[in-house]
Amino acid sequence: MSIQHTISCRITTLAVASAIAFSSMTAGAANNEFQYLTNNGIQNSHNALEGRGYQQVHSEINNNQNQVVWWNSQQKDCVVTNERFGKTTSVYDVSKSDCDPYIRKESGMSPMVGLLAGAAAIAGIAAIANHNKHKQEARDNEARNNEDYEQGYQDGLERYHRYGSHSDAYNNGYETARREREERASSRYSNNYNNYHNDYNHHFGAPHESRYVKVADLYNLRASAGEQELINRGFHAIDGAKGWRSSSVLWVNEDAQECVSVTTKDGRFQMPAIVAMSQCA
Repeated sequence: MSIQHTISCRITTLAVASAIAFSSMTAGAANNEFQYLTNNGIQNSHNALEGRGYQQVHSEINNNQNQVVWWNSQQKDCVVTNERFGKTTSVYDVSKSDCDPYIRKESGMSPMVGLLAGAAAIAGIAAIANHNKHKQEARDNEARNNEDYEQGYQDGLERYHRYGSHSDAYNNGYETARREREERASSRYSNNYNNYHNDYNHHFGAPHESRYVKVADLYNLRASAGEQELINRGFHAIDGAKGWRSSSVLWVNEDAQECVSVTTKDGRFQMPAIVAMSQCA
């Protein structure tokens, strides 16, 4: 056996051993790149995974939730999502072997494949390193998206204006918080309206019920449209105060003996509140 052939065999053996060791070292590493999808709607999660090159290869019901197996043929990566009540409850990385039963195809291996295995292992070292580099970059991007989403969510809760341009993740967080805030406000208003209406009838009796002017439908109208509608319903403004980001105005309807306080934020009516007539006196 020549010296060159001996050296070549040793290099190939070392490369294969290195590839196996490197693969074992990275297998099962924790994957948090998709954690921001937790509690997202199922369709949003599916769109995000598909946009990153993942394909749904299997799903089954387990522990009262739908488990979906995703495979990325380019990155050779296997991911599982748990889904329940229309939301993604968790996302985690699993071994490629968990995807194998759903992606393996029956095929024979020719002798040439065995001969090329050593060369493939050498190339695999660079491929694995490159794959992990891209995966780390993806994790960094997902972490930034996560931070943007949380910032947008907090700004939406605080009703901050979105000046300038923002990332999609920030806008998604902002819109989620805005919808939740409006749903809570609508629920509170409905309860306050019902309580007031019952109390009004209790104290003043049925004859006054016919004079009562409803204003609940003015919630979230643009300020100009809401003010015109109040005027059309017999109200006129008598007092108000303007702050840095909001204003509050009292409106009175003498015929209906009704006083309404309207707060305007971001150019829209926020929960017109019926207050004691004495406040408009």
